[in-house]
Amino acid sequence: MREKTRQQLNWLAVGLVCSFVVVYSLFEARNLMEGPVLTLNLPEKIYVSTKSSILEVRGNAKNILSLAVNNRPVLITPEGDFTDKLLLLPGYNRIAITAKDKFGRENIKIIEAVLTN
Repeated sequence: MREKTRQQLNWLAVGLVCSFVVVYSLFEARNLMEGPVLTLNLPEKIYVSTKSSILEVRGNAKNILSLAVNNRPVLITPEGDFTDKLLLLPGYNRIAITAKDKFGRENIKIIEAVLTN
């Protein structure tokens, strides 16, 4: 009887360890399943009207392999922060910020800016 109880406890311990490994793996893999995350801090709105010909774009990107503003690569910090300054043309300007992950998934944010005189 004592041997049977010990064997049951061993199986219970193995089951608990396996369950922990599975739950932890799913928790850590959530970033891979989520895809690229792109957050814009500046400008605060996606529709901007300005008199300044220079527009600064700032934000944060997570789970990415590359980041581009209007198809031009942008450097990011290890924390995922990025900053870029753009020269606006008179009138309507469309700015595309594209974040890609290593699986080819994309997250695109569009900023529409109007440069007024």
